[in-house]
Amino acid sequence: MIKKASFDLLRRVLTKCRVHMCILPDDGEVPDMGLRDMLGQESGVTRRRELKDVRERTLYSFRDGFGCSYMFFRMGERVVSIGPWLREAPDETFLAELSGRVGADPTGSAGLRRYFEALPRLPDNSPLFAVVETF
Repeated sequence: MIKKASFDLLRRVLTKCRVHMCILPDDGEVPDMGLRDMLGQESGVTRRRELKDVRERTLYSFRDGFGCSYMFFRMGERVVSIGPWLREAPDETFLAELSGRVGADPTGSAGLRRYFEALPRLPDNSPLFAVVETF
């Protein structure tokens, strides 16, 4: 099990890289930093039932339907969530297709642009993942 001092160190490292990390609440919703609320959709990315089989010493990762990446792992009885982040900067085509897919008006499209431009970018070979894996 990860110790509190190690957990706090990992949180500080991720915060410096602008990557969100939290212990999931009992309902198991992975925070998406407001994206689904902005779109008027269900706010959580995943639920506790999908996390019940998360094992200690195992790092899980997934990418949601919006291209946002997340990692999570078990810490005792709780599950820790890291993310969201993007693997690469959003381009105009991605933003236009997403705006069309969710039916965003011009104001909503501008909000989507701000949201995705504010997310940190971490390529798959980012050294930050090596740091996360050591915990």
